This record gives sequence, structure tokens and C-alpha cells, in this order.
Amino acid sequence: MIMYSEIQERIDNEFERFITELFTIAGAPRKYFYWSVEFFETVAQLSFRHFQLNLSQKDRINLLGDKYFENDEVQFSINKNSHRNDILIKNIHKLFSDEKKAGQSAKYEYIKEYILWVLLQKEKDNLTIEIENLKSEFLDRVEGEFEAKKDELTYFTEIIKKQKSNFLITYISYLCAEHSKPIHKFLTKDYINYLLTNQGEELTKKLEENTTYDNSKLKNKISRLYIHRQVESKIHFVFSRIGGGEKEELRELLEIMGKKDTGKLYRGQADSSWNLDASITREPKYKSNEAEMYYDILSLKPDAFQNDKSVYERLITMQHFGMPTRLLDITRNPLVAIFFACNNFERKDVDGTIYTFEPPANKADFLNFEDKRLEYLPILFNQTLPEAVQSEADKFLSKIWFIKGVAKNQRINNQSGDFIFVGNGDLVKNDLHKLPKMTIIIDSVTKKVLLEQLESLNIHGGAVYPDLTHMSNYIRNKYANGEVSVSISELMKKVNKDEIEEVAKQPVKKTTRKTINIEKFDFQSIKEKSKEEQINSFSQFYNIDETGLTKLIDDFLFTERMPFRDEVAKIMNDNPSILKEKGRIDATLDNITTLAKLVSGKQE
Repeated sequence: MIMYSEIQERIDNEFERFITELFTIAGAPRKYFYWSVEFFETVAQLSFRHFQLNLSQKDRINLLGDKYFENDEVQFSINKNSHRNDILIKNIHKLFSDEKKAGQSAKYEYIKEYILWVLLQKEKDNLTIEIENLKSEFLDRVEGEFEAKKDELTYFTEIIKKQKSNFLITYISYLCAEHSKPIHKFLTKDYINYLLTNQGEELTKKLEENTTYDNSKLKNKISRLYIHRQVESKIHFVFSRIGGGEKEELRELLEIMGKKDTGKLYRGQADSSWNLDASITREPKYKSNEAEMYYDILSLKPDAFQNDKSVYERLITMQHFGMPTRLLDITRNPLVAIFFACNNFERKDVDGTIYTFEPPANKADFLNFEDKRLEYLPILFNQTLPEAVQSEADKFLSKIWFIKGVAKNQRINNQSGDFIFVGNGDLVKNDLHKLPKMTIIIDSVTKKVLLEQLESLNIHGGAVYPDLTHMSNYIRNKYANGEVSVSISELMKKVNKDEIEEVAKQPVKKTTRKTINIEKFDFQSIKEKSKEEQINSFSQFYNIDETGLTKLIDDFLFTERMPFRDEVAKIMNDNPSILKEKGRIDATLDNITTLAKLVSGKQE
């Protein structure tokens, strides 16, 4: 008879395979993780996913369940009258020996989900065998049955993936609830709790000193943060805490980015799980068709490259227009790097990253656009070079190089852009991942705070993307409703002063305002409507100026920048106070971003 200890061993082996795969990025271990259900839901995209089984499928699963435990007293079964596939393990307590009986009820849920996943796989194997047998039959006699079995096999392949997610998220929920620390040896051995690091101790001290504000959520979050020991000295986390000084998050970032041993070149990425890779290496088919892609774009858009004087300048132009290249954008401006790490609507709920780099000690190794070594680049596109320089060219193209940018357009100039060139060598990928001097993680909650702080320093979509379309959108919003938008901090001060003066001058008046519903709007009901109808329905429901709402939506479609509070307050017809009604404005802002996502077609 199969006992609990054997089942648990199988579960742990499966979970360890899952963790090992998840915690390996481009051959290197994951730098950090949170021991929380939310982390795995976000990073591994786990969730509990429902699916249906018909009566025949349930009967077959139940027959397999009868045999699973090799004991007539303990039986697995699915409720045939249940829409959700409710699971029962009869006499499950008999699986536990006396020393293992403690806490068995808490383990029941993940054991059930694991066994259902195993049985679904067994049934898939059975279907595969049946299909192979049918192939040997006369197809004119069994063709309909053959196709039906193939369809069922496809369905089982899909639901097995869903059930694996169900098993994993159920087991992770149990582990996170029952254990304050990860129980798997390879996790506790390779990772250190953030609270035990110098920066963790420093943040904890600040949180304990600030007794006026409730930072319990942040305290709980950082208690579940684990950092890989290999990167402990090369990683820094930026969190936003309640009751900190004005622009404290930005000051902290700039302080760490300004240290001598941090480096003077930066790259911001909106998702900390993204690899540090040039775009040509992110997709194998790009790399294998590099030359073909290069000549395709030159043939289709020759005018775009008429002012380029070298292959390097052509690559910059291609990079600018989104073509995969070997160039990795970096910047000398830390504020620009922070902007790129935060300004991505699709990744607003995940941590951002800033990588910092030290320029080559030998200035001659920081190539300028006229460096003779850049003349080796044509080899990448199947062009031949004189035999005398072939060996040197191969050496050059097997390394990583820093190259100064060429201000071919205002966008590159505004972004203070340089490049890292990623060569061909077998070790180049590993060398690239070791290249950063520091990895700075921007907590997802802090992204919006930093964007507001950057706005007050004139770092925004219109400044970083100074093409006519983006600049027009920025200026349009800046002068919305005939008023010049000031920075968030200045606006708060102005509103505060104006409200105090107004209260001093006039008695309090009772005003009738139309109540705005924050939670009740049915986005599903407008999913199939046109953009204009979606905006119209939303603006009427929330008593919002339709023209202003349209402008915010259009700005999102062009820049993917979330609206700021003052922009939202301006289009709310009942003129809420930013100081007194911040919660309601934030709730409306969240609904507007949901609408923007729906209009853009990016909402599932």
C-alpha cells in the first residue's frame, strides 16, 4: 500500500524540479525570491484553474483512483455530480502512520490535487495507446472514433497543465502558511533572508523608528524576501515606506547609483525576471537569420539609412526602430534608467531592475563611432574581409564591447545613450550576465511613486521620447483644460494653500455631488464595443468628462504611462480634493487604467 511518506516524497521531488527550473535564469540562479503565494502567482503565473470532465471521463479517472493506493480501504474519487470536480479520498487517515498524523488535515488539499494530476496523466497515456491501436484498424470503419480520441487527447493535454498549476499553487499555499522559512535544503543553503543582510537590518531599523505610520505590510513582505548568497553584495532593493521624507525613494536610488564602486553607466528594465540580453539573442530564429533580417530592412526601407556612414550607424538606426540587433541600450543618465525601469504599464505589478556598469578602465576600449575595429562588423552579415585581418576580426567579434552612442536623433541625445555590443563567443552570454557592477531592484509598489518624482524633474515620456507623437501627447496633457500641469509635489502644495485660504474666506457650504461608483462597473459588458462606446459608457457611469478621459486613454496608448492623480482629478466632474479624497481618486485611477488596458486590447 502506498503511504503518505511515499506520496510526500514524490510531491517534493516534483516541487523541487519546478523550483529548480523557475529559479534558473539563462543558466544562472535567480537573484532573489519572495516566499509568498503572490510571488509564485506573479512570476510563475500560477493560479487555480477550473476545467470540466464529462461523466465518462470521471468514471475512467475513478477507476484509476481505485487502484492508485493499492488498498481497497483508501480510494480516490471525483464527485460525478460536481461541476468543479470535487475530490474525495476515502479513509485518507489510514495513509498516515502514528508519528505522521499531526497536521494531516492541512495536507489533505494538496495531496488530492497532486493525485488528480497524476491520474490525468495516466489517462492521457491510455488515450495515446488507444489512438495507436486505432491506427492499425480500417480507418473507414473507425475514422469518427479516431478523431474523437484525438480531440480528447488534446483536451487532456490542456487540462493536465491546468491541474499541475492547481497542485503547485495548493502546495505552495500550504508551505507558506505552515512554514516561516523555505523547507527545501537547496533554498535555505543558497539563499539568505533579507532581514539578515546589512540593508535589511538598516531598513528594519527605520521601520521600527517610525511608529507614527503603519508599515506592517512592508514588514511582512521583506520578512519573506530571500537573496542568493552569490549576489548579496551586488544587489540593492528600493522600497517605498509610509512616512518617509519627500522624494526619499529617488534620493536613495541616486545615492546608491552615485557610489564609486557602482559604475557610471546604467540600464533600466521593467521586469526583474528579464535576462540581460541583446534583442538578437532573445529569439533563436533571430540569431540564425541575422544576415537575412539585416538585408531585408535595408531593401524595404533604404531611405531610413541614407545618412548612415557605417554598419554601426545602420545598427543604431535599426535599434531605434525596434529591429533585433546585437546592441544593448545603456545610458549615462541615472534618471533615464530609473524611468525605463518604471514606465511600462504591462509590467507595473512586477519589480523593475536597474543594472549598473563600470566603463572599461582603458579608455581606448570604450569604442567611439570611428574606431577601426567597428569595420569588422560586416562579417556578421556574411561580408568578406581581407584575409590579413580575419583573425583580428574574429577576436573582436567574440567579445563584449562598450561603444559610444551617436546622437543621430534627439531621442538618443535625450536618453544620453551608449551601447553594449554583444559578440559571438560561447562564453559571451555568461560574461554579459557577470558584467553588471550592481543590480538594483525597484519594488513594484515603488514604481508609480518614482514616476511621479521623476515628473517633477522633467523626466517623462515627452522628454525621453521626444518624437513628435510622444511630445504632442505630453504637451496636450500638460495644457489640458487650459491649465499648465505642475509637478505632483508643487500641485499638492498649491492645492493645500488654496484650500486653506478658501476655508478661511467662506463658510462651509453643503454641496450635492453625484456619487461615483468605484467597484461596480462591469468591464465585461463593454468588451466587444468600440473604443468610443467603451469610453462613453465608462465616463457616464463614473461621472467623468468624456473628452478628458479620451485624452488620458490616448496618452496611454502612445506612451503606456499611467495617469497621475492630478490628471484624474481634473476630469472628475465633481472636482474632488486631491488632499482629502486621495483614496477615491486612486480607486478611479485604477479603474481608468483597467479601461485603458481594455481599449488597447491587452486585457484578457
